[in-house]
Amino acid sequence: MVWVYFKKMIGITIKGNDHIYLTYLYSLERCGLRHVQEEKDCFKVITENGVYLYLRKFPSSDAQVLYQIWTENEYAVVADLIEKNFRQKQLRIVDAGANIGYASLYLFKRLKDQYDIEFIIVEPGTGNLEVLTKNFEANGLINYHIEKAGLFNKECFLALKTDFRDGKDWSLRVEEANHRTDLRGVEVLSLIKKYNWEYIDFIKIDIEGSEKYLFEDDAYAAGFLSRIKLISIEVHEEFISDKEIVNGLTANSFDSFSHGEITIGHNLNLTAEN
Repeated sequence: MVWVYFKKMIGITIKGNDHIYLTYLYSLERCGLRHVQEEKDCFKVITENGVYLYLRKFPSSDAQVLYQIWTENEYAVVADLIEKNFRQKQLRIVDAGANIGYASLYLFKRLKDQYDIEFIIVEPGTGNLEVLTKNFEANGLINYHIEKAGLFNKECFLALKTDFRDGKDWSLRVEEANHRTDLRGVEVLSLIKKYNWEYIDFIKIDIEGSEKYLFEDDAYAAGFLSRIKLISIEVHEEFISDKEIVNGLTANSFDSFSHGEITIGHNLNLTAEN
């Protein structure tokens, strides 16, 4: 693949698949990764601390997500809060809008020696879930449940949309469908009941605007927030303002702050128990 750099240096026009390898080499350098192998649609890499990750080839958004989570350590502050506040052995995490699982895998590798971690994965994209499964299997993450669904404010049929922002894998959004589809909406409280959890220790919400439906009704928000100890939300201002989210958290005894692109809140009523 070095020949791609050579062609770039001497001014030869890069065409076709050359862009795939040039983008990939840039990602390796930018994120401190080492190439392991190439597959038909993706690359397998290894991080400096020995984590195996799959990322799909350009023009996939996987490399950008990888940079946010594994190079910028976007969820390190979440892991810090868990270590500081949670003394129990069992740790129950919901990853809503899981994409290809980088955030869950980051938390698993960071916390697995201290906690027995159980994950619920909520993700509407079939292709995303296929890569997520490969990422989990490559690193021994086995205690998880997959919900091929979108997190929503009611049980309903959903339509998957690719019209948000750049339309890539990390920008998949959902909206309620007026007909039967193969995609459903799931609620926070229904997940807790289904898997016989008492509380969610941490929920990551990155659902491309559907957070609006979780917070637009105060009573609805109060219901599910009462069962969550720690939450992170990537707020998409095209649908709801960060101020509205923060107000909803504050009204339900959450202390909150912004960290990069996410808003983090911890339930003062529940974390005090730990």
